[in-house]
Amino acid sequence: MGIQLERPDLENTAFTRRLILLSVLGVFLLGLPIWWKTTEIHRAPLPFDEIRRWAGPGVLDAKVFVNIDLRVDSSDSEALPPNSPSLAATIEERVNSIYGSVSGSDLGRPTQAANQPSEAASIALAFRIQDHIADGGSGTKKDEEPGNYEVHVTCKAPESGEDVVSVSASRIVDITTTCASDQLPNRIAVVIAGLFADEQKKYLASSSKEDNAHDHDNMRMVKYAPEYQVTFSLLNGDPTDANVSWDIQNGIDYFILPFLNTISKLSNFSVSSQIQHYAALPIEPEVYPSSFCLRPHMLPHFINSAEWNLASTVAKGTPLNFVLYIPPKSQTPLVLLRSDGQPHPTNAFLIPRWGGIVVRDPPTSDRLSLDDLHPIMEIFLAQLRGLLGVKETRISNAGVLLEGTSITYESERNIGVTAWEHDRLIRERTVQNLVDAVTTLNSLGKLIEAGENMIVLDEIRTKVLTSLTSIHHCHKALQNSSNPTLAYSHSRTAILNAESAFFDPTMVSMLYFPDEHKYAIYMPLFVPVCVPVLATVLKEIKGWRSKRKEKGKKKAE
Repeated sequence: MGIQLERPDLENTAFTRRLILLSVLGVFLLGLPIWWKTTEIHRAPLPFDEIRRWAGPGVLDAKVFVNIDLRVDSSDSEALPPNSPSLAATIEERVNSIYGSVSGSDLGRPTQAANQPSEAASIALAFRIQDHIADGGSGTKKDEEPGNYEVHVTCKAPESGEDVVSVSASRIVDITTTCASDQLPNRIAVVIAGLFADEQKKYLASSSKEDNAHDHDNMRMVKYAPEYQVTFSLLNGDPTDANVSWDIQNGIDYFILPFLNTISKLSNFSVSSQIQHYAALPIEPEVYPSSFCLRPHMLPHFINSAEWNLASTVAKGTPLNFVLYIPPKSQTPLVLLRSDGQPHPTNAFLIPRWGGIVVRDPPTSDRLSLDDLHPIMEIFLAQLRGLLGVKETRISNAGVLLEGTSITYESERNIGVTAWEHDRLIRERTVQNLVDAVTTLNSLGKLIEAGENMIVLDEIRTKVLTSLTSIHHCHKALQNSSNPTLAYSHSRTAILNAESAFFDPTMVSMLYFPDEHKYAIYMPLFVPVCVPVLATVLKEIKGWRSKRKEKGKKKAE
């Protein structure tokens, strides 16, 4: 009995094969975009055009307004110059012309306000002076908003002695001069412009990278931070010679905290102290006549970073270190020399953007009292002021422009900073933060555009938008408002968000996983599967064409 094989249904077999093939192709077509989407780098859209606009020439130009209330105290109306009701307008025009001049010869220094580089921001002071001519003087503005000042002019007889200029600690300038002279507007204008000359020069330095690189104050001053950690350290070179302790708590309370509390609107400050023993110098002092010495080229190596643990592991703020070093008796007396070879009068030096050092020989007592710390804490306070950018108020080039005039400056010993210095610090920090925020965002934009494999999270976009909004509000506040505190608040928000976005840990280009690496990883997986599928597709297409030709021939027959 023979076996009969059933002939398969060729049509059904071909249909099934094609159905399977289409299913495989469908999986590939659906899976490819899913795979591409799940492996792509997320890049939140950023307003690059707006960032570039703020960094463009002339866009960031701004005027920092200063309001001055001019009061002329004279019981004799004939003592005033002609057209005295317009005295304030004349002085305002004169002061603004001084800051707007190309040569700046009126102040004895170049202002560069009229020839700023096109790629730099032009930040300039602008004065608004109001005229109040009254008898008997007026009140003060000690508690007024920063940026509001008074100039009191007292008229005197021409033969009654030299002119007197007194700058108080509370935003008031008293000028005693001859009012009948036609030079009165110029004399007052020179005083006003001279008080703000250094500040205007610093604005120009902050808005130009080239000037900023040569600005001594900017190189010494610490970068703005929302919080600072101020640490006072007593380092005993050899405690077997003198195991010194100190009354640092009272020293901080009396000398440092009043100053920090006054400028607390700018940043938060936390203060700590410590004592370390066996603090050996990493350098060997030279032998000096009857003493040991450290020359200027040796001072950069003074800090023993390997053995001195001056950093705090708890504080999050930018560190500012102030060190009182007690050398061992084998190296005493230890003298710091100046560049001319003479001993430094304070035996202390400042490390730019780091802190200050004071060197004192071992005391006779094992404990430094508050009286003993008095001169040391005053040096620390002066160093802290320099690091934070607080500069004494002085009339620029007064010896030439106000020759023959007696000038006095009132200090504020209780809190360590005058109202003039505090106001200037607010304005300078505002301008610096504004310029730095724009520069940081512009650098961030260039970095993201150049790095195609860089992740840009939605949080980064939020920070960038917040910074741009704050830059707009700060610029508007500088232009239209006499409230420096409001402008500073916006500048602080702008720089913090800009730097937070720029230094975010996720802002790193994925250099080790670009698109070509994707192909290298997935090709060994997909190629073995794709080759048979593609071969089958080509075979099916070829067979389908052959059948169509056969059907065409049959119809033709």
